[in-house]
Amino acid sequence: MAPPKKTGKKDFAQLPRNEQCWVAYLYPFTLIVPDGERPLEVPLDEINNNSYDHGQLCRIIGALTIQELQQDLQLLLCYDGALALPAIGKYQRKEAAVNYFNEVFACLLLGGFRPEAVDTRDVVSGSLHESRLIWPVEFGNSASSLMHAKLRMRLGSSIDNIILSKPSHLYLSLFKEQLRAGQAIFSQIRNLTPTFLITGFTELKYNNWSTALSNLWISVEQLTDFLWNEKVVPQQKAVMTGFPNRVRSMKEDSRTWSTTIKHEVLFQNGVIPEAVFAWIYPARQARNKLVHEGQAIEEQTATDLSKAVLQLIAICVGQDFEQAREILAPKNGYRNHFQKWENSFEDWRALSAKLSIKPDFGV
Repeated sequence: MAPPKKTGKKDFAQLPRNEQCWVAYLYPFTLIVPDGERPLEVPLDEINNNSYDHGQLCRIIGALTIQELQQDLQLLLCYDGALALPAIGKYQRKEAAVNYFNEVFACLLLGGFRPEAVDTRDVVSGSLHESRLIWPVEFGNSASSLMHAKLRMRLGSSIDNIILSKPSHLYLSLFKEQLRAGQAIFSQIRNLTPTFLITGFTELKYNNWSTALSNLWISVEQLTDFLWNEKVVPQQKAVMTGFPNRVRSMKEDSRTWSTTIKHEVLFQNGVIPEAVFAWIYPARQARNKLVHEGQAIEEQTATDLSKAVLQLIAICVGQDFEQAREILAPKNGYRNHFQKWENSFEDWRALSAKLSIKPDFGV
């Protein structure tokens, strides 16, 4: 398919043609709209006829600086929520690109927006076209990447296209504001890995309690280490000046100073409040049973741990942040739609008896 025609707008940047990049999309589907511009709303007839201006979706509308690369190579933002990362240096590896995108999305998460984590199924290859579009892109191996590719190429059905009738949007200035807010938090807690944090909250959203807790527990351990090294170890350096080996042990000996011990000391010293300690304690026990016995995680345990993570972040940066309530808002979750149904399963039992169904394995 030929690329979209120019819309008459000024080119964003004069870069060489066809430079390869990795592309990830904001999900849930969200447009990034330049300030002062009316968000796209495609009429129903154009949706049904696949006649909408798909060039609007592919066009580059902004950029972000990438600290690890040269200042003249930036992360490009497209109108349809696509983020394009130049495939150069360490970012020639797709895995490195995935981690970078998750870092951006985790910053947005702590800044108040609720994107989802990405993995290698979501991230696709693309290229810069005429310094104005990211075109074409691969279809990818996830529902999100496939949806975006079909919308960009006008290959979707009416059911696919209907999301363009009144899509969610985020103005570019707000996008950057929320990103900066999250970056400020991560800059203070440098040992906190964005990928585990964003993955934990994404899995929480989809009720995958065990996966959510597994990822969020990594964040808990990292936050615990941060508080331990910032709040406890400095005090010991001040009062135990004649015992340098003891201080070194507190920082390096994870067998003596386990996470359990660190939580207890932080709690007794008032660094961790009682509510947070009460959320962490059962989560640690559940995590151990998950690892050693394969025992599934309950919803309450996972959701309580997510609250603990946000509170620990607030303690680490020395301030509360309003975005915590939005991150945990129930409206963002996917609840069990069957839990209120009253089922007798009489027909099911009758059919099972008729077919003489016998289990093939011991369950």
